[in-house]
Amino acid sequence: MTDTDDLSVQEKLFTSREAADYLRVTKTTLCLWRTDKRYNLPYIKISNKILYRKTDLDAFIAKHSTTTGQEAEQ
Repeated sequence: MTDTDDLSVQEKLFTSREAADYLRVTKTTLCLWRTDKRYNLPYIKISNKILYRKTDLDAFIAKHSTTTGQEAEQ
């Protein structure tokens, strides 16, 4: 196993509840986003479990972040 493999194996996976808490939304909101494809937030489905990678959640936050001044332009 290479160092790259070690990183991917060790990457933190969040349950839907944990991901919702991390994003500070409800679990229902996260489910709606997923089912109506409102946001391109990648997830992993294993059997009946939905999991989210921490790196994907962080990228989602970064993509939807604004700084003062940017809001006025939109």
